[in-house]
Amino acid sequence: MSIIDLTQLPPPDVVEALDFERIYQDMLSGFRASMGEGWNAALESDPVVKLLQLAAYRELQVRARVNDAARANLIAFAEGGDLDHAAAFYNVERLRDEAGQEEDDERLRLRTQLRVAALAANGTPEQYRHVALSASLEVRDAGIMPSPPGSVALAVWPQSGADAGAVLADVRRAFAADDAKPLGVPLSVALALPRAVDVTATVYRESTAPPDLVARLREALPPQIAAHARLGRDVPASWISSRLHAQGVSRVQLDSGGVAVAPNEYAAAGAIQVLDGGVAW
Repeated sequence: MSIIDLTQLPPPDVVEALDFERIYQDMLSGFRASMGEGWNAALESDPVVKLLQLAAYRELQVRARVNDAARANLIAFAEGGDLDHAAAFYNVERLRDEAGQEEDDERLRLRTQLRVAALAANGTPEQYRHVALSASLEVRDAGIMPSPPGSVALAVWPQSGADAGAVLADVRRAFAADDAKPLGVPLSVALALPRAVDVTATVYRESTAPPDLVARLREALPPQIAAHARLGRDVPASWISSRLHAQGVSRVQLDSGGVAVAPNEYAAAGAIQVLDGGVAW
């Protein structure tokens, strides 16, 4: 079962598009109809118009509050305490470490989705990932990697700067708990490995591009690779080329290919050689 990308869902119908002018005109039309021929003033200075505008604004605020309440009940939009309550319905609690640092909303949303997927059956990839992510805030991600039949191998990717040994111990401890321990299936837990992404490219600038454009592209590439990285997510040559083909670039000559990333690996910037080919003519 794949995890739904909540950001790609269409806007929920329960959330109304707010339009002050439409609300005001509806009120104005209703008032005119109730007064008949006895009132036809529509000047901005008319006290009735002022009252109708005030009422329309208050109506807008009420509808906005209803929208907020509707969003607070949807995992995709709930934040803070509202998300805590939405997650608690699935018996998922926001993690806090010994220093008092709290799990952010995005990570809690993901664990809640994984929890729902894990309820389908014990031993699913989502269930293993959920248990690993719930073991510690220092777990950036986890995933199943290829293993011999009858066994399960889990790759754990610690947060940057985390004590890898302590993270592995936390995950193993989590799987030793009675409500998470796999029955009859040996489980091995190992660190995910970085897969170096070496880039060799020449960038040709347009005549109007700033002279330091290529240097800026070179500096921006490592953090872009880090943001793109997921367990088992490849780094295609087309992705690298698209990051270098920014505004002001005439063409990119990519001399290195894409990188295939195994399920127990994550992409990490390696040797980055982005040369300035000058202005393309």
